[in-house]
Amino acid sequence: MHDANYLKVSKNGIWETKFVWHGGQIEYSYLPANSHTAYTINFLPAIPYLYTLGVGAKFIQ
Repeated sequence: MHDANYLKVSKNGIWETKFVWHGGQIEYSYLPANSHTAYTINFLPAIPYLYTLGVGAKFIQ
């Protein structure tokens, strides 16, 4: 089912696109004592349809 208010169909009818404004990233970093690696969790909402959740690690010198 195509939601005309959400996606824009390309001229050739193959692609559907939508610009979604992202903002308000929340990041939590945990750095254990005497360690050079921080563990992170990121959350980036693009309300109302998309939510991005990321998990990672950062090396800190």
